[in-house]
Amino acid sequence: MNMDRWGVHWSHRRVLLRFARGNNGVAIALQYAAVRQLARRLDHAVLAYEHTHGTLWCEQHRSHGQRSDFFLDGAELLAGDGASRRCYQLVRNLPLSGFERSFKMRAGQLISRRFLVGLPVAAMAAADVDFLASRLEAPAPYRAAIGAALAQAQYLHVGFEPDDGHATCKLYLEFADGNRDRQPLYVGYKWDPADAQQRAISHYVSAPLPDTLALADDVARTGLEDIIALATRRVPRSALRYVDVTDLDTQRVSFDINLYPAGLRVRDVQPVLLAMQRYFSIPEKEMAALIARTADAVVGHVAGGTDRHGRAFVTIYHAHPASLMAA
Repeated sequence: MNMDRWGVHWSHRRVLLRFARGNNGVAIALQYAAVRQLARRLDHAVLAYEHTHGTLWCEQHRSHGQRSDFFLDGAELLAGDGASRRCYQLVRNLPLSGFERSFKMRAGQLISRRFLVGLPVAAMAAADVDFLASRLEAPAPYRAAIGAALAQAQYLHVGFEPDDGHATCKLYLEFADGNRDRQPLYVGYKWDPADAQQRAISHYVSAPLPDTLALADDVARTGLEDIIALATRRVPRSALRYVDVTDLDTQRVSFDINLYPAGLRVRDVQPVLLAMQRYFSIPEKEMAALIARTADAVVGHVAGGTDRHGRAFVTIYHAHPASLMAA
């Protein structure tokens, strides 16, 4: 948000200033020790409130938080483990304009407590973006890189993914001219707050949608191609944006395809998902429960390839239908 709005990292100073001026604009002398004690009490009160209601980014935090909870199934995210709850509480009260959930399929695993949110860079001051990165425990080089590139970016996206007891926090910058001269459309900074060695920078570069997807696992590739075939019955193939994804320092090679123009629902691709569930040896009840919960959601992006550890994966991003109309 703009710096003339209430940002949590400088709110105490502003509250104390209002208090010192008094109701009639008359200055009230306060001892330094009294100011410090009041600041500590305010700090404890704000932290206690934020633990329940999320970070206080602005005066409209209640309406923003309620909107996020509705579009992202916030009750489930708030009931999650410590890392997912902390991340969601940090972003839920921002004036978000994009809301996505997703689930990733990998051998023997279905990872579903994932979310991705976004908002225009112009909606936040650079200091607030850096504060957000610091609260997410982003590595110092990532904070510096994000700060240096922020002025050229159009959107900021924040993501979270749990994985085998670990957590991955993500900050993406989206660039308006990312289609020119193979310049990245997105640059994603990803890290595990608990393990400084687990981090990567991903580049997302637009490219023509290939006739055959570059995915080593035949069944998974065929499944994604079946989803694309369903999409192209509704919209031209050229309407589907394709991006190549590569990490600078890992063996990840993957792709992402934007299927929003097709308006597919999760229930429309259920047969394909069940085939992938069997291929990846995911428990049938687990997949059935997920499909039942997300059946009406709009299929947003599909992604696949090999992750930074060389493991094949497929990810389905989905959004609440009403969030697309509200964006």
